[in-house]
Amino acid sequence: MYKGESPFPNKELTRTGCILCDPVLKSTIVNFFFKSQRQKTPQELEEEAKEREEKKRIKEEKKAIRDQQEKDNPGKAAAAKEKKQKNKKLAGCNIMSAEDKMNAMMAKLMGGQD
Repeated sequence: MYKGESPFPNKELTRTGCILCDPVLKSTIVNFFFKSQRQKTPQELEEEAKEREEKKRIKEEKKAIRDQQEKDNPGKAAAAKEKKQKNKKLAGCNIMSAEDKMNAMMAKLMGGQD
């Protein structure tokens, strides 16, 4: 039902039917993301592509700088890498699954009743 501007033929304000089967009702469905993509001009799409390429280029430059620093100071880079590895290992050892936690709790309860 529409109060003002109606998309229906003959400016009808109401229409009853299946929103997927009726071609008139189906044409009123608006997918925000699809619609916004279709409204962009070719120039806008080209600008977005250029922005993505620029971000990718900057990311690659940062990686190249980081790689160069690792080459210049291999000891420092190795220490930083080792520290990262150590932190990952420490974080992983304290993680218990929900099932493991339940089993540990049940073992404590069962051990206390014997």
